[in-house]
Amino acid sequence: MYKQKEDIVFDGSPTKKDLTKAINEMFKNRWTRSYSYLKSKPIQAKNIDIKNALPYVKNNPKLGDFLLYVTTLAIEIDSVQSDIPLDIYNEVNYWNFEKGGYCMYMSVLLYGLLTRNNVVDASNLSYYQGFYDFDIPNDERFAIARIVFNERQMGVHAWLTLKDSLIDLTASQNKTVFDFEFSEAPIILGKFPNGYNLFGFKENQETIEWYWKLFAEHRGMTVDEWFTMHERACAEVINL
Repeated sequence: MYKQKEDIVFDGSPTKKDLTKAINEMFKNRWTRSYSYLKSKPIQAKNIDIKNALPYVKNNPKLGDFLLYVTTLAIEIDSVQSDIPLDIYNEVNYWNFEKGGYCMYMSVLLYGLLTRNNVVDASNLSYYQGFYDFDIPNDERFAIARIVFNERQMGVHAWLTLKDSLIDLTASQNKTVFDFEFSEAPIILGKFPNGYNLFGFKENQETIEWYWKLFAEHRGMTVDEWFTMHERACAEVINL
């Protein structure tokens, strides 16, 4: 079974074209994509302060609420004890540790919370599927990682951009092999350290809705019911 955190394994040193071919087949066969990525050039995520994108947000307090919610999911998924509802905890665990697809799950969940609640227009928010490609830092903190793992790290990934600013909700999956300079929140909002490279392909609304249906049906729900559940869970987290 495919695990989201697994690296893409190659002999030698693959090019971006090689990586594109690999993730194109993976999304085609295991998840979904709206077009062949072989026909497009991957877009590299830009290192732009999230503050530049805030003028395009209609409801800043609500943006903060939903970001706090998904950040809480990202933090507490590794906790033995969690303040998030047990059914939500189990759902996130399923897509993180059992089925894979954690980065797709988190990205399209936030996309839906923001667009369905009129916090951000869909025209200003984009969902990308692609890959990360970076070297483990040559630093004593990562000395063991450089021995145990390949020095060059490559893997499947998904993320959002608000205008051109990166929202990466699952970068912390690579925290043992890269210094993301996280403070309390294990997510990237806008700026990120040099050397962290993301290359991806912008997907359309149909692809996003395909994931919504997949995640909702796993719970035996409609898409509307699934988002209502998460909106209520968000309210619980905010009121803790």
